[in-house]
Amino acid sequence: MQEIDAKVDELNGSEKLMELFWTQQDEIELQADIAFEKGEAQGEARYNELVAALIAADRLEDLKRITVDPAYREESFAELAIA
Repeated sequence: MQEIDAKVDELNGSEKLMELFWTQQDEIELQADIAFEKGEAQGEARYNELVAALIAADRLEDLKRITVDPAYREESFAELAIA
């Protein structure tokens, strides 16, 4: 047990420990940014698919409505089977 306590004391305030912490923190933030960007791109592609489907079906009033009514937009995604 004393060896563990000694090692903990040695690492407390250690530059290597802090460097490791910040490296891991940077990696976590990078992964979060990548996940956000991926989700954003997927959402944009999904929305564009809905817009294209409504235009192709000449449903211009529905197209206008999806831009202001989130619930109707979700209904339209479901109706047109856009995942």
